[in-house]
Amino acid sequence: MAVKGISVNVVTCNTLLCGFIVGKLKEVTNFLNEMVLKTINPSVYTYNILVDALCKKGKLKEAKSMITVMMKSFVNLISEKHGS
Repeated sequence: MAVKGISVNVVTCNTLLCGFIVGKLKEVTNFLNEMVLKTINPSVYTYNILVDALCKKGKLKEAKSMITVMMKSFVNLISEKHGS
């Protein structure tokens, strides 16, 4: 994406995640791992996208696991502006 003049940040990654969610949860997990490897820290909104999709697919165990990952990542659960 950077080659096409689009800077890669958490907002662009969240937008891509929303597109991946439609039936491709495995790819979403891989994408989240890629974000972290590229030092793009997932936000509360990022994790919310993932937890919401997992719950809608009936994958409650995975959703709970994602919340645990979020909490271990020290994401600020109290307040965060969307897109920051």
